[in-house]
Amino acid sequence: MTMSGRGILLVGSLLLVSMVPTISQSPNLNSDHFLQATRTTTFPVRIHDDLVYIPTQIAGRELWFVLDSGASHILLDRSLAVSLGLKMEGASSTQGAGAGRIPTQFVRNVDIRVPGIDSSYAEISTIDLKGSSQEVVQSVDGILGYDFLARFVITVDYEHSTVTVQAPETFVPPLEAQAIPITFHGKWPIAKAELLLSNDVVLQDHFLVDSGSSDAVDHPAVKSMESKRQTTTGVGLGTAGTGYLGVLWGFRLGEFTLHDVPSACCGATEDTSRLIGGEILRRFTVTFDYAHSRILLRANRDFSSHFN
Repeated sequence: MTMSGRGILLVGSLLLVSMVPTISQSPNLNSDHFLQATRTTTFPVRIHDDLVYIPTQIAGRELWFVLDSGASHILLDRSLAVSLGLKMEGASSTQGAGAGRIPTQFVRNVDIRVPGIDSSYAEISTIDLKGSSQEVVQSVDGILGYDFLARFVITVDYEHSTVTVQAPETFVPPLEAQAIPITFHGKWPIAKAELLLSNDVVLQDHFLVDSGSSDAVDHPAVKSMESKRQTTTGVGLGTAGTGYLGVLWGFRLGEFTLHDVPSACCGATEDTSRLIGGEILRRFTVTFDYAHSRILLRANRDFSSHFN
């Protein structure tokens, strides 16, 4: 979530870098209860600007959280935490898409429900999200980041706007899906991919897989493109800066190759300047299987559709 190449305030705005806590860690009170004995649930979601909005409940309040593999934590909007009567404590900060750090606090022992699962979290963070989403059609109440993704196997069917969440021990990968190995940089999933700068020039690199970004591909190589144009970056969390937009001849992820791919540069930090965002991911059914250090991809009907 490092860029805002499409003029949408939320694009690239939710990526969380290091959290700097000033209070001690909560005891491990995490737990999950599936409502079905199969320990799996499938439910409809909203998809806006290639971001996945999951229906969520906290203290009986119906909310919408973005599924964000580029976020290191679960986040709740601070004003909602106040209205829900949740006790905030401590102090920390996080890095968004823009320059500078944004203050956060913590809420301990929070129960979160998504359709078919009741979960308890020893600690989540609060932050001002409303100020970063005023131009987004769908408001953002919170963010489901690593602490949610790491507990389950989560499949996003972008074509049919559904999400399946299941216990890792019940998951059987589809035979037709291609596994993309991932490593973790802290709590960020990192995949190897290739920029195709021309028919015979290939640049291999490692990319953050970021379902919380509406971009296609971000990479510093855009700065060297003759056809690049200037844009404003990081206009969600943090201070806006200057960046660049370009079009890649191609982009290869595993066995899949896409052409004429819009690309952007650069993130608030070097670590956040290389990512694969929702404009790529929406062309697949994507399974996040952190337990086995992989994502699984199955191309859908939008695979060959034109980029925005």
